[in-house]
Amino acid sequence: MSAARYFGKNGSYYQQLVQMLKEALGALGHTRELRRISAEEEARGLTLSDGELFSADGLIVLGGLACERIEDLQALGLPLLLFDYYTNKLDIDWVTPNDYFNAYTLTDFLIARGHTEIGFCGNTRMTSGMQDRFLGYQKALLENGLLLIRSG
Repeated sequence: MSAARYFGKNGSYYQQLVQMLKEALGALGHTRELRRISAEEEARGLTLSDGELFSADGLIVLGGLACERIEDLQALGLPLLLFDYYTNKLDIDWVTPNDYFNAYTLTDFLIARGHTEIGFCGNTRMTSGMQDRFLGYQKALLENGLLLIRSG
């Protein structure tokens, strides 16, 4: 399951994640189905039809969903995993890259090569991972005495 807002053009980050997950789950003998959640569904609450539940061994949520929607999914009683998203507001398993450290390392790498005007692209309100990337970027700037570039 994934909120539709995280999917852009072909080759987007989340489309690549879905493809890798499908391949990995397929290699383990699991059937893989993707269900994108529209903004309307996310706003009103989530339900799954009996047919969708019949074959589901568990659910993996890509990207962020409101805590209320995650609680809707928890109520189904299936194993649930957040992938590339986390929240400390719920007792739930999650897997995510170390976005903070990765952004810090990348920004520090650019600074070490003489770059001094390094911008950040991304909506820090979209996901916890995006917030972590921004904070890692900001840390590298601070440690190197550079100013945060603001736009718009």
